[in-house]
Amino acid sequence: MKRKIALLAILALTLTFMGAGFAEAVTSQATVTLGATVSSSASLSLANTTVTFPNVTPPGVINAAENGAIVTATFRTATSTPGTLMVLSTDLTDAPASDVIPVTAISSTATNTSGGFFTAGPVTWSKTGNGAQVGTGPSGSYAGTFSWSLANSWTYATGVYTGSAVYTLTAP
Repeated sequence: MKRKIALLAILALTLTFMGAGFAEAVTSQATVTLGATVSSSASLSLANTTVTFPNVTPPGVINAAENGAIVTATFRTATSTPGTLMVLSTDLTDAPASDVIPVTAISSTATNTSGGFFTAGPVTWSKTGNGAQVGTGPSGSYAGTFSWSLANSWTYATGVYTGSAVYTLTAP
């Protein structure tokens, strides 16, 4: 019996030491450095790229046939820097006769359908500097509608007038 007890004691000690060897934990760690680049971005969509003012007897204001055009401005800027939407236009000219309707006779009015980015107006257009500001605000996605008008005058010579306007959305 003593022999059985001794064998059991030896077996218990063996299992204890073996168990201690197996119970030892090994830890290994690795670190991953994360990084992201977030840049300014801008996207501008205008529903109408042609605006026409019908023939109306002066005086008064001529509303463009395309009024109510949907405009969408989506942009991301630095936290404290607003995005801006500018319009820079040329005078309207009658090419053969070189008659001019000044750009200051054109204005636009915007209605915000989401957010408050677009300047309600009316905003008188400009052909100098960066043009006229028609929107400003923080990063986001904004939708609205534009309407254009032309101050009509008896002094305009008859003819077909053309010009251009460039809308620029800036996200610094």
